[in-house]
Amino acid sequence: MFAREINGPFTGLVKELDKAVAAGKSSDLKGFVVFLTDNRDKLEPQVAELAKKEKIENIPLTIVEGVAGPEKFKIDKSAEVTVMLYSRQEAKANFSFEKGKLDEKATKEILAALPKITGK
Repeated sequence: MFAREINGPFTGLVKELDKAVAAGKSSDLKGFVVFLTDNRDKLEPQVAELAKKEKIENIPLTIVEGVAGPEKFKIDKSAEVTVMLYSRQEAKANFSFEKGKLDEKATKEILAALPKITGK
């Protein structure tokens, strides 16, 4: 998952994915969050607080300098959050949300797509 901002709906998604990864250890389900920023020093304490406050233990939270993100992933420039689901290095699903569009319904859609990864 790639994110450019931390907010309530994003935090909810991260918490749900963290739970899914914990529950899916037997199926080798893994996840990570990459924060895209031009100001690492400002974002780093926010990321640390997210991990601590929400007890995120199964998904690494990382920061990459540069809001465009890694070129090979072709992150939509207008997306606040992009979720990519892969299995065996093949993209199975891709969700992209502009600012304010990630909500509880979208989180449920993403979680519903996880069986494409786990086969369960």
